[in-house]
Order: sequence, then structure tokens, then C-alpha cells
Amino acid sequence: MKKILNAFPFFCYLLIFLLHTACQAQAKKGRQPQVDFLHYITNTADFKALQGEPLTEKYGNVTSLKVIYNIGKQKVYFAQSRKYRFHYEFCFEKFGAYVDLGEFNKVEYSNSKERHYLLANLNHYVAQNTYTLEFFSDDKASAAQVGALYDTVKAHVFFGERLKLLVNSLEMEQKLPSLPTIPRIEVDELYQNQTYQCLNKGVAYGFLRKIDAKEVGKANVGKQDIILCNGIPNDFPYTAGMITAVFQTPLCHINILSSKRGTPNAALRHAWNDPK
Repeated sequence: MKKILNAFPFFCYLLIFLLHTACQAQAKKGRQPQVDFLHYITNTADFKALQGEPLTEKYGNVTSLKVIYNIGKQKVYFAQSRKYRFHYEFCFEKFGAYVDLGEFNKVEYSNSKERHYLLANLNHYVAQNTYTLEFFSDDKASAAQVGALYDTVKAHVFFGERLKLLVNSLEMEQKLPSLPTIPRIEVDELYQNQTYQCLNKGVAYGFLRKIDAKEVGKANVGKQDIILCNGIPNDFPYTAGMITAVFQTPLCHINILSSKRGTPNAALRHAWNDPK
């Protein structure tokens, strides 16, 4: 009996080791090999294999993947978004494009004829089961380019008939008259049951300045001001904080700027007309 008791721990360790080995083998057997990109998203498994988190952690109910259309090659690439956090990283590795990130951003989000790529995000809003094509809010792509990329992506994904263009900026709103046949969705529709959205947490003190979104770039504001906007401006100067009366998105330019600057950024529905 004593010998059996002494041997008991050994058998326990052996059993644990065998179970661990079996689990590892099963995991390896069921694991899909990671790919850098796909040209087609043919099913949900393809999307999940490439999806990553948006550029901000404040969107726990949305998954996202990078879309790159190479104008010269006339090919669309759905990039592995856990490996390539930014479009630039994919373009640099796969096409040898640009050594300098600043130059990439300057050209590839402009209306320049030197532009080589059309760049966007493909988002899945899980709660609504809605798929959207989202451009960077300050992207100067023409309406024709937006339409061309939408049509290309639609033809290369299994949910093409349900794909919607996300209207996330004044820049995109101005293009809509030239894109009458493309289904679109407003940011507020995605968050219709919410009234408050915290995008970048923080504490700020300053003068509350109520400024029309179209006038933010012209207004004399500074680090001592907290801006309240009735929309989402394409850009804004360094301020103590930002509040918008409409909801924002993962690629919203002001949210990315706020994150980099470490300044608070939030959306509060109806704030523009709230006397408080």
C-alpha cells in the first residue's frame, strides 16, 4: 500500500502530461495556417482568419480587416490585420512602397495622380451583423475612386449584396451625390440606441468652445480649449479635449489624433443643443 501511495503522484503527473500533449496535438490539427492576405473573402472563416481589432480599443463589438487596392496591378488585397496594424506596413513589405511613413500618408490619402493604392477598412459590426467599407476620414480619394473600390470589394466578398459604405466624415458626405446607387450607412445608425461614447479616456480642464464642425479648421483655438462640435471635422488643432454630437468610428481622424496626443475624446448625442 505504501509503495502504491508513493507512486500515485507519478501517475498523476504522467496523466497530466499525456492530456496536455493530446490537447496540443488537437489544437495544432485544427489550427488554420496564417496567411498574409487573400484576394477573395469566400466565407466567414476567411474573414475571421484575417480580422483584427480596430485601431482603437473602444470598439469591442466590431472586427476589422485592411483593404488595399493596388491601382497598377488592378488587384485587391485583404490583409492579415493582426500582422499588419497599418496599411503602410503591408504596402512596404509586399510592394516595397515608401521608406518614409510620412510620405506614404501624404501621397496615398491624397487626390494626387501619383497615388498607387486605394486604402480602406472592412468592418463587421457584430451586434447588427452589418458589414461596412470605411475610408480614412481625411482621405481625398475621388467619388469615382470610392465607387470603384466599393464595386471591387463587393465582387470579392461573400456578403457583397449586404455591404454598405460607411459615411464617417464631411469629406465622404460631399461625395454622396456622385454615388447615388451605393448603399450607405451613417455612424449614428450603428449606435442608434446609445447616447454616449467614450473613445479616449482622460481628464481635461479648459474653456468649452462650441464650434461648427466645418469651421474648426478656421477657428482660433488652442490647448486651453475643449471643443464641442455638431459633426466630425476632418482635422483639428491641439486642444485640451474634444466632444462631438455625433458618434465616431474606428478610423475617425480626430480619434486617432486624440489617442496620439493623449487628450480626451468623446461623443455625446444631442450635446450641441443641450443647454447643460
